Amino acid sequence: MAIPRNGFIRCAATGLCLDVPVDIPTGAKITQQWFSRNWTQFWHFTPRGEAAVPGRFGGQTFPCFVIETQHGGKCIDVPSGTMSATSLQLYPTNLGSNQLWVFVPVNEGDQVGVFHHIFCKQTGLCFDMPNGAFIPGLPVSQFPFNGGSNQWWNISE
Repeated sequence: MAIPRNGFIRCAATGLCLDVPVDIPTGAKITQQWFSRNWTQFWHFTPRGEAAVPGRFGGQTFPCFVIETQHGGKCIDVPSGTMSATSLQLYPTNLGSNQLWVFVPVNEGDQVGVFHHIFCKQTGLCFDMPNGAFIPGLPVSQFPFNGGSNQWWNISE
């Protein structure tokens, strides 16, 4: 399944969408909220070619994107290119590799093409809902890949 130009990002483990504060202050954490499908949960995906995930998938390349808010002109960013597990933030787009996200299709049974793992091009770490927690407002982080459904993301229009 191709990534749409605009859409929602929903975690398989929780069914909740990524959400941002209405006023989008720089450095604001990306949070999981409820499945309301409102404008604060709508994202724009700007293609940036293809990229490999550092240390994964034998160097195979996958589609790479900048993920921007639909309002406010900021994108999902790893703070200062942090290499450890850390909460993701919103930051003005500068196209650094800490703002580029590699979308790798989940390759399990009937989930092929439905969900993606989303890896930071710079760190090789992946979008993660900590422990798959169903806690509205919990910040989304980057974390080492473990293949759990808390690292499966559905992109829908």
